[in-house]
Amino acid sequence: AGTTNDILKQAITSINREFSGTPYEIIIVGPSWLKKESFLSHIKIVPYYELNISPGLITKKKNMGVATAIYDKIILSHDYVALESGFRAGFEKFGYNFDVCMTPVINSDGSRWIDWLGYFPEIGFAMIPYEIEGTKYQYINGTYFIVKRNFFVKFPLDERLRWNEGEDSLWSSQI
Repeated sequence: AGTTNDILKQAITSINREFSGTPYEIIIVGPSWLKKESFLSHIKIVPYYELNISPGLITKKKNMGVATAIYDKIILSHDYVALESGFRAGFEKFGYNFDVCMTPVINSDGSRWIDWLGYFPEIGFAMIPYEIEGTKYQYINGTYFIVKRNFFVKFPLDERLRWNEGEDSLWSSQI
């Protein structure tokens, strides 16, 4: 979790809006200062402290969050990712026959974000049209994705890697 409360509040508000009336939980893996925030009173906090000599262990944080989860479908995202209005309805229309999935991700300016990618040895990363289902070159960006709990427990992220060390590229190639 980051330290910018307004951005975190926007993400939490979007989750609460989309999942209100259904069983869900929000798990935040982060520092103890979060417990003092009143807007987090109904949210599960998993304490996590980084050492200055070893920052960026996002893999460990994600693995910890999933290990704590009680529901089968998990949205793993950074704290600055908010859900658009209608997310849940669109997701339910998509269905639950998946191990890992992505939804379109749109930047605040309306442009497409790096949401549905492939890593092709000949050309590198490339956007894939949404109509094309995954290939052996599919890349799942670690900023945001949806995964079934049991699948992720079976195939956790490699905790030896930190943010921006190819942790999501490795995971994508392994799964």
